[in-house]
Amino acid sequence: MILPKSSLPSGVEFGITFTTITINAPEHIRNLVELLKSPKYGSIPFKRQSVATVKEAFLSSNTKVVFNCVGNAASRLVPDPKSFPTRGQVLLVKAPQVTENVMRHGKDYETYIIPRPNSSGNVILGGFMQKRNG
Repeated sequence: MILPKSSLPSGVEFGITFTTITINAPEHIRNLVELLKSPKYGSIPFKRQSVATVKEAFLSSNTKVVFNCVGNAASRLVPDPKSFPTRGQVLLVKAPQVTENVMRHGKDYETYIIPRPNSSGNVILGGFMQKRNG
Protein backbone atom coordinates (compact mmCIF):
# COMPACT_ATOMS: atom_id res chain seq x y z
CA MET A 1 0.00 0.00 0.00
CA ILE A 2 1.34 3.44 -0.87
CA LEU A 3 1.61 5.65 2.21
CA PRO A 4 0.14 9.15 2.09
CA LYS A 5 2.78 11.89 1.88
CA SER A 6 1.40 13.41 5.10
CA SER A 7 2.48 10.30 7.04
CA LEU A 8 6.09 10.38 5.82
CA PRO A 9 9.05 11.97 7.65
CA SER A 10 10.35 15.28 6.36
CA GLY A 11 12.43 14.89 3.20
CA VAL A 12 10.95 11.50 2.29
CA GLU A 13 9.38 11.43 -1.17
CA PHE A 14 7.65 8.04 -1.25
CA GLY A 15 6.71 5.26 1.15
CA ILE A 16 5.00 1.90 1.00
CA THR A 17 3.99 -0.81 3.40
CA PHE A 18 3.76 -4.48 2.50
CA THR A 19 3.64 -7.95 3.98
CA THR A 20 6.64 -10.21 3.50
CA ILE A 21 8.36 -13.18 5.06
CA THR A 22 11.80 -13.11 6.65
CA ILE A 23 13.98 -16.14 7.20
CA ASN A 24 16.95 -16.65 9.44
CA ALA A 25 19.41 -17.46 6.63
CA PRO A 26 22.11 -19.23 8.69
CA GLU A 27 19.47 -21.33 10.46
CA HIS A 28 17.70 -22.07 7.17
CA ILE A 29 20.92 -23.32 5.54
CA ARG A 30 21.77 -25.49 8.56
CA ASN A 31 18.28 -27.01 8.47
CA LEU A 32 18.42 -27.53 4.70
CA VAL A 33 21.76 -29.32 4.91
CA GLU A 34 20.56 -31.59 7.74
CA LEU A 35 17.34 -32.36 5.88
CA LEU A 36 19.10 -33.25 2.62
CA LYS A 37 21.71 -35.36 4.45
CA SER A 38 18.94 -37.50 5.97
CA PRO A 39 18.07 -40.89 4.41
CA LYS A 40 14.50 -39.70 3.76
CA TYR A 41 15.87 -37.19 1.21
CA GLY A 42 18.65 -39.28 -0.30
CA SER A 43 21.53 -38.95 2.17
CA ILE A 44 23.04 -36.23 -0.03
CA PRO A 45 26.70 -35.54 0.80
CA PHE A 46 27.87 -31.94 1.11
CA LYS A 47 31.37 -30.67 0.47
CA ARG A 48 32.50 -27.13 1.16
CA GLN A 49 35.45 -25.92 -0.89
CA SER A 50 37.04 -22.92 -2.55
CA VAL A 51 37.43 -22.87 -6.32
CA ALA A 52 39.34 -20.66 -8.75
CA THR A 53 36.68 -20.85 -11.48
CA VAL A 54 32.99 -21.74 -11.66
CA LYS A 55 33.85 -24.59 -14.04
CA GLU A 56 36.14 -26.10 -11.39
CA ALA A 57 33.15 -26.56 -9.08
CA PHE A 58 31.66 -29.06 -11.56
CA LEU A 59 34.82 -31.11 -12.33
CA SER A 60 33.88 -34.03 -10.09
CA SER A 61 31.59 -36.51 -11.86
CA ASN A 62 29.67 -36.87 -8.58
CA THR A 63 28.74 -33.18 -8.44
CA LYS A 64 25.05 -32.60 -9.16
CA VAL A 65 24.40 -29.20 -7.57
CA VAL A 66 26.67 -26.27 -6.71
CA PHE A 67 25.64 -23.54 -4.27
CA ASN A 68 27.41 -20.36 -5.29
CA CYS A 69 28.16 -18.36 -2.12
CA VAL A 70 31.09 -16.30 -3.37
CA GLY A 71 29.89 -12.82 -2.40
CA ASN A 72 32.48 -10.21 -3.41
CA ALA A 73 34.63 -12.87 -5.12
CA ALA A 74 32.01 -13.06 -7.90
CA SER A 75 33.89 -10.49 -9.97
CA ARG A 76 36.92 -12.82 -10.11
CA LEU A 77 34.88 -15.90 -11.05
CA VAL A 78 32.47 -14.34 -13.54
CA PRO A 79 33.60 -10.90 -14.71
CA ASP A 80 30.54 -8.68 -15.19
CA PRO A 81 30.82 -4.88 -15.39
CA LYS A 82 27.29 -4.54 -13.98
CA SER A 83 28.25 -6.46 -10.84
CA PHE A 84 30.29 -4.69 -8.18
CA PRO A 85 30.88 -4.85 -4.43
CA THR A 86 29.02 -2.49 -2.15
CA ARG A 87 30.44 -1.73 1.26
CA GLY A 88 28.13 -1.40 4.21
CA GLN A 89 27.84 -2.13 7.87
CA VAL A 90 25.69 -4.79 9.50
CA LEU A 91 25.16 -5.39 13.19
CA LEU A 92 23.35 -8.18 14.97
CA VAL A 93 21.79 -6.89 18.19
CA LYS A 94 19.39 -8.18 20.83
CA ALA A 95 16.11 -6.24 20.51
CA PRO A 96 13.14 -8.58 21.05
CA GLN A 97 10.74 -5.62 21.09
CA VAL A 98 11.39 -5.01 17.36
CA THR A 99 8.86 -7.05 15.39
CA GLU A 100 8.67 -5.36 11.98
CA ASN A 101 11.10 -4.92 9.09
CA VAL A 102 11.88 -1.29 8.32
CA MET A 103 13.85 -0.13 5.28
CA ARG A 104 14.85 3.22 3.88
CA HIS A 105 16.51 3.56 0.49
CA GLY A 106 18.21 6.60 -0.95
CA LYS A 107 20.49 7.39 -3.86
CA ASP A 108 23.62 6.94 -1.74
CA TYR A 109 22.42 5.14 1.36
CA GLU A 110 20.59 2.08 2.56
CA THR A 111 19.16 1.53 6.03
CA TYR A 112 17.31 -1.52 7.26
CA ILE A 113 16.10 -3.16 10.45
CA ILE A 114 15.20 -6.85 10.15
CA PRO A 115 14.10 -8.99 13.09
CA ARG A 116 15.68 -12.45 12.69
CA PRO A 117 13.07 -15.16 13.28
CA ASN A 118 13.75 -17.98 15.75
CA SER A 119 16.78 -16.20 17.18
CA SER A 120 15.68 -15.21 20.70
CA GLY A 121 15.09 -11.58 19.71
CA ASN A 122 18.08 -10.85 17.48
CA VAL A 123 17.71 -8.01 14.98
CA ILE A 124 19.88 -7.19 11.97
CA LEU A 125 20.73 -3.50 11.65
CA GLY A 126 22.23 -2.45 8.36
CA GLY A 127 23.11 0.77 6.73
CA PHE A 128 25.53 2.94 4.85
CA MET A 129 26.36 2.25 1.21
CA GLN A 130 29.58 2.78 -0.70
CA LYS A 131 29.21 1.41 -4.21
CA ARG A 132 32.29 -0.17 -5.78
CA ASN A 133 34.05 -0.30 -2.42
CA GLY A 134 34.18 -3.75 -0.93
